[in-house]
Amino acid sequence: MRLCIPTRDEGGLAAELSDHFGGAPHLTLVDSESEEVATLVGGHAQGKDCGRTSRLSGERIDAVVVRSGIGRGAYVALTRRGIPVLVSSGPCVRDVVAEARKGGLVRLDAEHTCSHHHAGGCKD
Repeated sequence: MRLCIPTRDEGGLAAELSDHFGGAPHLTLVDSESEEVATLVGGHAQGKDCGRTSRLSGERIDAVVVRSGIGRGAYVALTRRGIPVLVSSGPCVRDVVAEARKGGLVRLDAEHTCSHHHAGGCKD
C-alpha cells in the first residue's frame, strides 16, 4: 500500500509525523511493503500549504495517514478522489508502516476533521 504521511522532516522511515496535514513541512510517501520512501517538500516557509492536496494529483497514493489532524477541505478533496484518510498513533513513519502491515490503521470520518484555521494556517 502506498501511503502519504505528513512529516516534520525528511528522515525517511525515521521521519517524525507532523501533527496536522496542512501544517506539515513535508509529505513522506512510503510503500508499506517495500519500504521505498520519497519526500515532497512543503510549499511555504511556515509549512502551510493551502494547495497541498493538489500537489498529490500526480502521485499514486492508496491512503493518507495523519497523526491527529486534517482540514475538512483536504479530507473532502482526498475522499472524492477515492483516497481514504487513516489515523496512526505512531511517532514516526516506520511505526505507521508497521501499523499498516498489521491492519491497525483506523479510518478517519468527516466529523473528526478540522473546520477552522490553526494559528492562521490553512484548512488542509
